[in-house]
Amino acid sequence: MIAVFGGSFDPIHYGHLRIIFEINQAIGLDEVRFIPNSIPPHREAAMASNFHRINMLTLALADYPNFKLDLRELERNGVSYMVDTLLSIKDDYPEKSICLILGEDAFAKLDSWFNWQNLFKLAHIIIANRPANSANYHGKLKQEYDQRVICDYKLLEKKSSGFIVRCSVESQNISSSLIRELVKNNGDFSSVLPANIQKYIIKNSLYV
Repeated sequence: MIAVFGGSFDPIHYGHLRIIFEINQAIGLDEVRFIPNSIPPHREAAMASNFHRINMLTLALADYPNFKLDLRELERNGVSYMVDTLLSIKDDYPEKSICLILGEDAFAKLDSWFNWQNLFKLAHIIIANRPANSANYHGKLKQEYDQRVICDYKLLEKKSSGFIVRCSVESQNISSSLIRELVKNNGDFSSVLPANIQKYIIKNSLYV
């Protein structure tokens, strides 16, 4: 199974890495593709350049053999719609089950995404479920969730797409915006970033 984890990664941090590590350990994924977006449809554009985001991701993923950097959204340019990304990955790996990893907050807003219902035709969805989270959805999103949610991770390999699973992860009170604020104000960000990313940010005067 190939999992997809998209975001601005501005910068990538321990919150990203630990959540994906826990999901990888629980489900047994063949690989996880970290996909930095070009123009995110639901948030402001990244502060760091594509060049710096790619370099930071490369450094951060080096210690994880099955975590891969995937640049298809940056190479495609334009607005980074996940449905287009999954279509592209499906074309590259037609025999593989594809899983899209989302945080609870992102999944709760899934029905605002472009062509969101087509996502289920292209991938399973893994919800990174923190202990304090609960499933509280409405309308068509609730209908899709109720019809598709399963508890057995092994079923993800039996079908190429269409299931939803919840995977419990340790709560991480870390965000890229918090890190940027700490850097800007000369705060201590040593506990939230790998050492090589800390050095890179300082060396290149990012987020100041």
